[in-house]
Amino acid sequence: MNQVNVLKKCVCILLLATFCLSAMVGCSLFKGNEEESTDIPASDVQATDTDSETLNDGDDLGEYDFGGAKYNILSRESTVREWDHNKNDLGATVANAVYLRNQLVEERFKVDITTEEIGGWWNNDWGKSPWFAKYGTITQSGWSEYSIATGHFSLAQCAAVRGYCMDMTTLEGLDVTKEWWSEQFYEKCNLKGKFYVVVGDATYSMYEEMYVVFFNETLAETTLKDANGEPIDLYDLVRNDEWTWEKMKKYMLAINDTSSMMEEDKEYGYVGTNGSMRVYSSAFELEYAESDVVDGYLIYRFAQSPNARTVNVLDDMSSFFKTSAVNSVKLKASDSDGNQIFSEGRTLFYTQRLGQITKLAEAMSNGQNYGILPYPMYDEDQLEYHTDCYDGVSGITAPRNIKDTEMVGVITEAIGMYSYQEIRPAYLDTVLGGRYLADQDLSDMVNLIRESFDIGFFNAYSGAIGTPHVFSATDSMFSSSNGQGYASYYAANLSQYTANLAAFYKAYGIKVD
Repeated sequence: MNQVNVLKKCVCILLLATFCLSAMVGCSLFKGNEEESTDIPASDVQATDTDSETLNDGDDLGEYDFGGAKYNILSRESTVREWDHNKNDLGATVANAVYLRNQLVEERFKVDITTEEIGGWWNNDWGKSPWFAKYGTITQSGWSEYSIATGHFSLAQCAAVRGYCMDMTTLEGLDVTKEWWSEQFYEKCNLKGKFYVVVGDATYSMYEEMYVVFFNETLAETTLKDANGEPIDLYDLVRNDEWTWEKMKKYMLAINDTSSMMEEDKEYGYVGTNGSMRVYSSAFELEYAESDVVDGYLIYRFAQSPNARTVNVLDDMSSFFKTSAVNSVKLKASDSDGNQIFSEGRTLFYTQRLGQITKLAEAMSNGQNYGILPYPMYDEDQLEYHTDCYDGVSGITAPRNIKDTEMVGVITEAIGMYSYQEIRPAYLDTVLGGRYLADQDLSDMVNLIRESFDIGFFNAYSGAIGTPHVFSATDSMFSSSNGQGYASYYAANLSQYTANLAAFYKAYGIKVD
């Protein structure tokens, strides 16, 4: 039995105690108590996977000895907690999992994982980000001192456009078809077979930034009834592939019009934050450009006229939000306003990032409860659900001048695998207040949301392609009052869309006729 398995078997006995403690830790976090120390000695490491037989599922990395080589990570400050357990702000359970993940990788492959943090905010002026500026510097000469650089997803894409990043397909051992990466992202967003940014369980901001549909279970039970007067089970609708836009529209309108009330008393069928509106682009499989297969890979082009289905869907949504549901919905809400409305039990549905649950759980302790659903399909012909994310998710890149591509590839893959096994359940159970492992409905929904994670091309490369962002129609059309249909919106932006996309492809040496 190898050393890693011995370590895991020794620590998994403490698992149940860990999750009992996680519930208390979660409560203290939601109540804003003082921060606890997460500086964890090796003797206190605790495993977080509940099934020891599945710990090594999909593990075909083999055994390597990299002789104590340094695997140095350049991380933006705001998410360094994904790598350094001492910087973790979610309590001991998640900190333990981060520590264990790193220790498992270090001991198995004989490497030393180190982290350096730097400011890494997003700004349309890329050079104003310290993370971006440093990335440019480290790739100018000699070998890179960093194995990977991980930062704001859009900023990472911009670094790739500038030529700072290595094609990740050249890293030995990295396999994006594994469940701890996003295979859909690679399939739709590769650039003639190459890709420069990966996203997956290696960084748990992927879960934090996934958009979901929160719903008030109390309101749903009392308001949504079937033909026999029985409560409608929204979870069963999802499982039966019947959770569609038509049903969501119908249920939004089940909340009585309370437009005459004071703002602080109004009830809504639906509240959507600004960023959450653009997610319908992926959820409804909208095609903003024509796709063609060139040399076996997808290439996108803008046609003179927009896709007919996309026009119909966006005009349908825009009309609904501006007419039928004008008094039942609140669009482009800020995070703070949306969180408050949902926490006070004043909206049935709320589209928001999953990580915001830490700001909702305590406030909803007034006899109500929340549920979580994926975004609906547009109709049942669509066949599958899709989940997209805020572009603040961490993207992982490798500097173009790394020296040991085998070591970087194998260790990056191992970090993804052990994150999936250790950090994923610890993080989800912590932020969901112990419900991830205990509530089958909630667990099923979150797992489905993860499995349907699917960043669309024009979301993935929005920062690098430039403005106007192609998917911004879902931000502007639904909430504007000028009555503009999507065909007019598309025509007004077509020339800039085309120029931006051509410049983007040119940066990667891709010629599009």
